[in-house]
Amino acid sequence: MSKSTSPDQLVLSPNPEWDAEDEVSGVLSVDAPVPADPAEAERIFRQSTIKLPDALDWTELVTYARKNSSGVLVLPEHADEYDFFSVEVPVTTILEDNQRLERLRLDLEFHVDGALTDKAVAFDLFPTSQTDVHEIMSGEAKIDIGEGLRYLLLATPAAVVANAAKCIKLDIGIPFKWTSETATVQSSNRMTNPTMWYVRDEAIQHGFSPSVVIRAPKQGKLTVHASLSGDLRQRGLLGKMVKAQFKLFEPRTYEVG
Repeated sequence: MSKSTSPDQLVLSPNPEWDAEDEVSGVLSVDAPVPADPAEAERIFRQSTIKLPDALDWTELVTYARKNSSGVLVLPEHADEYDFFSVEVPVTTILEDNQRLERLRLDLEFHVDGALTDKAVAFDLFPTSQTDVHEIMSGEAKIDIGEGLRYLLLATPAAVVANAAKCIKLDIGIPFKWTSETATVQSSNRMTNPTMWYVRDEAIQHGFSPSVVIRAPKQGKLTVHASLSGDLRQRGLLGKMVKAQFKLFEPRTYEVG
């Protein structure tokens, strides 16, 4: 008897690009995660809930503005040719205490009459890309010029070097700071189709709810195709950190308009 698979079911989906990121960031880490085998990944997935909504909450903005505006109404350019839909795509995450969602990626495709087209685009989106700067180390480096001089004058008699070093011996402190940039949110640009968010912020432990304004032709049926993937971590039975990279079994399709 074959096993039925729900569209919302998480399935193991290794991602070499994310593995490369882990290798760079965890070269010296004794707790670098190891990939879960299929059986362990299935156990991890059973203990968590990560899913897309059954339906999307959307608003046709021009119609809404006309009904609710009490002042001068300024419509978007080409409002006579396009509809503008505000759409929220909440991702539900319910995790066990010993689990951590390391990465989450949400991809949206906008189809008109069943076909992916550049006539439907993300007119605006939120959140947009965000980069945090972290200070790794700071302090002061000491340089002894007198001692350094000994290595610069190897061809000079020792007595001359010693006297010169004594005469111009200086201790100099040079402040330094080492920082690193980390992209906590990466998103595609405006006027794109497909549209994407790739999130590494800690906030995704409690869900992720991006929004997009879709500009689509008035003529034609608009559907949104959503794909979800991520990287779920959990301490394994032997105490080792295990990563289970996943995707939804199949994209979800939503009608808008």
